[in-house]
Amino acid sequence: MPIIQTEHIPKEQFMKNLKRILSATTAFLLVFSVTACKNKKKDNSAGDVSSVIEESSEAENTLENKTLYWLSDFDLNPQENELRSAPLALFEDTYGSEIVYIHTEEKDKYAKLISMIQAGEQVDMFPYDIKSLPQNSLNGLFQPLDKHYEVLEMENEMWGDMLPLVEQLKYKDGHYVIPYGMSNPNLLTYSKTVIQSLELEDPYELYTQGKWTWDKFLELMKAFVEKSPVKYGKYGITGDLGKGIIQSVGEPAVLNDNGSFSSNINSPMLEKAENFLAEIKSADLYTDTRSAYFPKKKNVLFFAGSDWSLAETNAKYPEEEYMIVPFPKPDEASEHSSGYDLNAIMLVANSQNGDAVAAYIKCERIARTTAEYQAIVKKNAIAENKTATGVLTGVIKENQYDALQTYLNPTVIKPVIDFGYGMGSVMYDTDTYNYDTRGVINNLNDALLNYSGNATDWQTLKEKLAPAIDTEISAYN
Repeated sequence: MPIIQTEHIPKEQFMKNLKRILSATTAFLLVFSVTACKNKKKDNSAGDVSSVIEESSEAENTLENKTLYWLSDFDLNPQENELRSAPLALFEDTYGSEIVYIHTEEKDKYAKLISMIQAGEQVDMFPYDIKSLPQNSLNGLFQPLDKHYEVLEMENEMWGDMLPLVEQLKYKDGHYVIPYGMSNPNLLTYSKTVIQSLELEDPYELYTQGKWTWDKFLELMKAFVEKSPVKYGKYGITGDLGKGIIQSVGEPAVLNDNGSFSSNINSPMLEKAENFLAEIKSADLYTDTRSAYFPKKKNVLFFAGSDWSLAETNAKYPEEEYMIVPFPKPDEASEHSSGYDLNAIMLVANSQNGDAVAAYIKCERIARTTAEYQAIVKKNAIAENKTATGVLTGVIKENQYDALQTYLNPTVIKPVIDFGYGMGSVMYDTDTYNYDTRGVINNLNDALLNYSGNATDWQTLKEKLAPAIDTEISAYN
């Protein structure tokens, strides 16, 4: 199978192409009013530049095989009335290449990948998810990207703030996952309007002053319950509290030393986090309300989740001013920590086009670290989303967006990488809600909050989880 050669394209060519693409994109956005479908899997829309730019006459045609095959439940190519992303435009226009989409359902994608590999069918790229590493890298579905570091330009400053994270993800002397971005940090949404009306300290101000700690968090929740005019059912917080607090200590449940795994279940910091959750529960400050946005009753101070709820919350309650803040840090900690979703692409085991996959990953990173592109992304992100009849369905405020970009910087908030999430359903499962059969990580995160009848205290919970962690880890060492 022909291999894509990339080494002859100078770095300057990428930047010329990107500036041309972004310039044309800006012109397109100014001339045409386009409402693109919001696809959370493709969050880098920069404009359908194919309709307003010419192919670069300077781009070197270095591809013997110009086609990459992408197996996924979402397409990297623009659909009808969608915008072409800047990374895709940069990749196509620099290399004269194309990405062919092979559709599969989310639930079937690994089975489809295995089938294609076994049949010898070409598939080059696959979307990263928590099952990618270590489970499916150990199973031989992917190959490391180390041989393609020169194409990735890993020594370039654009990767600087990501390098510690890349090294955290190292597995058995290989780098299978090289994130070009992060998303969905653990966040708390709250109403500044309520904070001001009750004369409480503002969590965001506390965060910027370095004073946003567990103690302050607990203090604010208690003050809200005491002062809120809501008559019944008042709580300090709802949503995904457990995961945020557990990861705020900056330690995973499973430690990784280059693919040698060990349990961290006896960590004093994890114990402190679990006991803090138990304290919040016993003080009746937590309620398990299922919602995609800030609760309608406004009977809580904080909604725990990520930025996915913010746009709809703003739209539903325009009279309120909302803000997002990271989870508080332990009082003795020097930094804030959070879990994230990683934006990355896996190089499939049977692919002979590793250089080309690396080139696309580099294009993603170039776009994300270019100020002109980020300005376009911001403009789109803070634009109002409305129905055909003009009803507002979502909007991100500029101050919220700017704060979020800070939280997505791994040099500002420490990313927590827990390989336990990628060790199969015994360790982490999104489909089971029975205490006795759900994943170890699931119970670690919220059993003391939502299953207190079974997990009466941390010691009881730890005794249940520890043997399961040891058993599962042994399969990967």
